[in-house]
Amino acid sequence: MAGFALAWLAFWLLMILVAVQENLRDPGGDRRRPLVSEGSSMQWCALVTALGFARRHFNVDHAWRRYLTNAVFPVYILHQTLIILVAMALRPASLPD
Repeated sequence: MAGFALAWLAFWLLMILVAVQENLRDPGGDRRRPLVSEGSSMQWCALVTALGFARRHFNVDHAWRRYLTNAVFPVYILHQTLIILVAMALRPASLPD
């Protein structure tokens, strides 16, 4: 619960910093550092909160777990193949990186 509160607080602090940055004429260089570091801390707090939630609520064994464990590899192979096929189909479009 503390991780969620920290992530929520970090989110609102980030929103305040973004609002302050928008009022500055040239938000470059050292003025962007607080914004970047606050965004990183918000992401870490949210990630740790999500992992803690998953560990607490989804760390149980279910009857369908064995079936899904066996299905992971074929789905992985299928999605990798689809990614390559879509990438090759989009290559002539010369999309920016």
